[in-house]
Amino acid sequence: MTANVRHQNINRGIRFNTVLLSLVLGFGFGLGIFIFTHISVAVGGAQPGRYLGLLGVFFPGYSVTSAGAWVGFFWAYLYAGVSGAVLYQIYIRTSGSEPSKQVLSDIQNSGMLSRPTMSLSGNAFGIALGALMVLQLVLSTSWLVIRGTADESYHAALLGQYLPGYTVSILGSLIGAAWLFAYSYIMGRVIAIVYNLVTKAKANKRAL
Repeated sequence: MTANVRHQNINRGIRFNTVLLSLVLGFGFGLGIFIFTHISVAVGGAQPGRYLGLLGVFFPGYSVTSAGAWVGFFWAYLYAGVSGAVLYQIYIRTSGSEPSKQVLSDIQNSGMLSRPTMSLSGNAFGIALGALMVLQLVLSTSWLVIRGTADESYHAALLGQYLPGYTVSILGSLIGAAWLFAYSYIMGRVIAIVYNLVTKAKANKRAL
């Protein structure tokens, strides 16, 4: 197999994983919002989905109603889908040649790119997850500041209990971002360890 063909297969594998992660996360989060919204409507009460309704700040047109569930599905699918693609692309660029080596290993063993899965670099995935979470925190907080509701965002301010120094302000979001990156990095390392153990076990099972 020529170097050019290998390079093309590697790029196809990366594109496939980017689209796959985007679709899976998008559908998963969209379905979650859709289901929880309908559960809140079914439960009813004076204020159905009181806290869930706060998503309307970030999901234009969303409400805790049957119609709002579809709006929530759309925005959650869009946001999570884009986040999934960004996460994987940051991971690829952070891990350097490691994903390429894994894909190349599959190509050499099978003669083609037979499966989309790759082993995860714990360090690279931790950095990618941390960067994505930091970006979302800063953008979300900035949106609350821009729309002039920062002082009224009591629930967002509760993040300060877990992210010391965080306030609903641009500076506060940057301080909280440092803590969030640390938490996310550790979580990413743990996820990578579990993921690699599972994929290794499956690979060993196929080899038997």
